[in-house]
Amino acid sequence: MEAVILYLVLGLGSGAIYASLALGLIVINRGTNVVNFGYAAMMMVSTLVYGSLRNNGVYLLPIPGVPGIELTDGPMNPALAALLAVLTTLVIAILADRLVFRRVRTAPVLARVAASVGVMVTLLALAILQYTSVASAPPGLLPDNTIELFDASVIADRLYLAVIVVVLAIGLWAFYRFTTIGLVMRACAENERATTLLGWSTDRISFITWTMGGLIAGIMGVLAAPIVSVDPTTYALLIIPVLGVALIGRFTSFTWCLVGGLGLGMAQSLIQRFATDVPWLPPVGVQEGLPFLVIIVVLALRGRVLTGRGALSEGRYPVAYAPRKVALRTAILVAVGVLAMVGLDGGLRYALITTLIGIVLALSLVVVTGYTGMISLAQFAFAGVAGFMLSKLADGLGIPFPLAPLLAAGAAGVLGLVIGFPALRFRGLSLAIITLAAGAAVFALVFQNPAITGAYAGAPIPPPELFGLDLSITAPGGESSIVFGLGCLLIVVIVALAVANLRRSGSGQRMLAVRANDRAAAAAGINVASVKLQAFGLSAFIAGIAGTMMSYQQPGGNLSFMGFSPTASILLLAAVFIGGVSTVAGAVIAGIATTGGLMAFIIIAEFPGYAGWEMLIGGIGMILVANLQPDGVAGFNIAAYRDLIRKRRDKRGAAAHDGSDRTPPTRVATHSQNPDTLTVGR
Repeated sequence: MEAVILYLVLGLGSGAIYASLALGLIVINRGTNVVNFGYAAMMMVSTLVYGSLRNNGVYLLPIPGVPGIELTDGPMNPALAALLAVLTTLVIAILADRLVFRRVRTAPVLARVAASVGVMVTLLALAILQYTSVASAPPGLLPDNTIELFDASVIADRLYLAVIVVVLAIGLWAFYRFTTIGLVMRACAENERATTLLGWSTDRISFITWTMGGLIAGIMGVLAAPIVSVDPTTYALLIIPVLGVALIGRFTSFTWCLVGGLGLGMAQSLIQRFATDVPWLPPVGVQEGLPFLVIIVVLALRGRVLTGRGALSEGRYPVAYAPRKVALRTAILVAVGVLAMVGLDGGLRYALITTLIGIVLALSLVVVTGYTGMISLAQFAFAGVAGFMLSKLADGLGIPFPLAPLLAAGAAGVLGLVIGFPALRFRGLSLAIITLAAGAAVFALVFQNPAITGAYAGAPIPPPELFGLDLSITAPGGESSIVFGLGCLLIVVIVALAVANLRRSGSGQRMLAVRANDRAAAAAGINVASVKLQAFGLSAFIAGIAGTMMSYQQPGGNLSFMGFSPTASILLLAAVFIGGVSTVAGAVIAGIATTGGLMAFIIIAEFPGYAGWEMLIGGIGMILVANLQPDGVAGFNIAAYRDLIRKRRDKRGAAAHDGSDRTPPTRVATHSQNPDTLTVGR
């Protein structure tokens, strides 16, 4: 009994962190219609800044390359360190509102998720680059003495933290219930257009919202500093259970959010306590997989949780350009690929092979996200399933090449159909949350299980052979094999042609119709369920092909699970969104820029310090593309931008010639210079 109470109290601490982050997510979503995937990373910055100040008195700005400012000779005063940490997080939240989310507030879900993921990746990169010196948890503000509770000695800070979160939930409920601005923010969550027409500035509401969210993240980051891990990647992925808790509260209820967060934390702690006593429980990953189960159950019981609202304007999805001159472009791609594969050697050839594998992975996202509009954050889970299935088929059962990799990719396709089933009922942000949680659950329950993947030892992958020809990655002398590289190039060409032809086919047209409006597509006679499952299954199959290519690429013949983390899926979405998520050309650009690819290898060779910066560049690039160029680099058209600039210049000149400073008439309400008034266009 004492052990159970001890584990419950320990779980109360992590549950309080889940609940506080979920409360902040709800606050931001109510005022801005944004689900901030980077919210846990914001709290992480507060913890790291506080840790640096409390450990050695050095204030580290979240700017890479800027040296720390030594404020005190030794650990800083706890109150002052907490104040600086909270202010730093508050500034980050305000900048995120002003520079990132205000522009995409009324954009399609894909752009909002891309911007949010971009913030998460950017903050994660900043933490990795700047806060490596914060290696240990700092002393906390809350009392850490032990107290007796039901004959068990428990640490008091967990209890104090839970009480603080309860008070926070009550305070937020009262704020939204009894204050004028709270009522306005609730109204804005229901209908932004109507709130604006009543004379309230949505920009001011957004500023207040992000200020509150930044304060919650900053304060809780300081209070939770001794409890949470200081590893940035682990910290940033706290967003997965937090999203599950927010879904329990339907992104509206502070009470259910509080109950769900505390309950999830205690449930995970109890699972850790009884894992060794229950033989049917998996040996690892149950704690990490529990949030996925919570998300699925909540969405199944409550249905669609994240709903739309009346917005001031409507954005658009990236344009899925119809492929032109396919034969010519394919011939150029093949010629350049063959010459590069033969002409390059050493690390450059290996990087080129990595680029080709990255292109195949990116093409899998073009199908499911670019063509069909469904956001998938589980592509590396599909690739990993195919890779480890290949080990079972080829090494365990002796199935030869190429049948073994095809069957392994088929297994990934089946998993894609399973994970894609929620897409029949959910879409947009709900589906993005499901796929992210599913990828994390597969990584925790399957990939980290030694019985399935060999854990850190890896899974053996026999070298591929066809009619006695050695197709393995390693050539005599230790070089990367030209034959293996040409085989990867052949696969890229086949998959790229298939995806390009899919865009021009009837199936592709139906996918685009579902992306635009699934209800209208259903009214037009399109089987929406079939189209969505086809997209998920085909996308997972293509990702599975990439997973088998990654398996054969391993020089030592052993496949490690470390390359298939949920973070890799997030970074893949960033790369593809920057390149152009709706085109084959965008996938090629994403593959070239992928981690370990040709571009990264060349840049690192010239600038050795670049190795830690590619994630930061990817995060910032994703934010810029979401705000300025939704079609990605592949959709950039210099002539179109010149025409746009010329038209804007002509309009300004015509207004000056008429002696009028009015803006052109529009069909929506626009803000005047006074944030509390409106100018309603005709």
